[in-house]
Amino acid sequence: MTGDNPLHKSIWLLVASLFLLQTAILAAVFFAYSIHAREAALFAGIDTIYHLALGLFLISRAADFRNEATGESLKKVNPSNTLTIARLSSIPTALFLILLSRSVQLLPVALPYLFAVFITDFFDGIMARARKEITAVGRYLDSTSDYLILCATSIVFLVFALIPAWFFALIISRLGIFTVFVIIAALKRSKETLVPTFLGKASIFATMFLYLLETAEYFSIPAIGHPLVVRIFEFATAAVILASFFDKVPILRRLFSGRTDGPR
Repeated sequence: MTGDNPLHKSIWLLVASLFLLQTAILAAVFFAYSIHAREAALFAGIDTIYHLALGLFLISRAADFRNEATGESLKKVNPSNTLTIARLSSIPTALFLILLSRSVQLLPVALPYLFAVFITDFFDGIMARARKEITAVGRYLDSTSDYLILCATSIVFLVFALIPAWFFALIISRLGIFTVFVIIAALKRSKETLVPTFLGKASIFATMFLYLLETAEYFSIPAIGHPLVVRIFEFATAAVILASFFDKVPILRRLFSGRTDGPR
């Protein structure tokens, strides 16, 4: 129960606000494209359950809403975590746009929406460091939201043939590796995966930039959308992603050697 806990109230207020925002976006799309009422009701129900689960999860991890520099527990969700949670809140909407795009021409809506979501990834970490508000919850929510949004975007690009199947398989494999590490770290009671690696962040940034070029190619934008430029960056990004596969080998060794951080 929330009771008089100010952090709990802040979490629920944020999740409720984000739910209303996503509902408004979906309602606008449903109205503009005359989506069948049954489909709209189904999506609305799933979105409601998702945000309820998100709120309950955040409440269960309230102890992780603490400033790592000072050890002080937060009394409300800080701005950087608000951006990260907003990115998580957008996942059902992104998936709905993907599903609807099979029958409705939603690419002009889906792509700007996904890139707007991507932009938040460049600001939450910068904001947290600038304000000296790095939190434990921010670390794992940031990584999780990055990979989930990247996965959703990759599905959109695969559906519209903006990326080759082999690149999609590479992205999904990278997501699978991340999931395995999260599970192993949880079983070992370790905080290892909460520390982002250089190649891990580089692979995400490179993929986002590549998707920008792929979009430019789709809309025949000169120079940056030239097929040769896009193919070069496609293979360069694949090389970075492959390198990031081996980035966690030292962490894996520490996990199985018993050198874990233990619970905090």
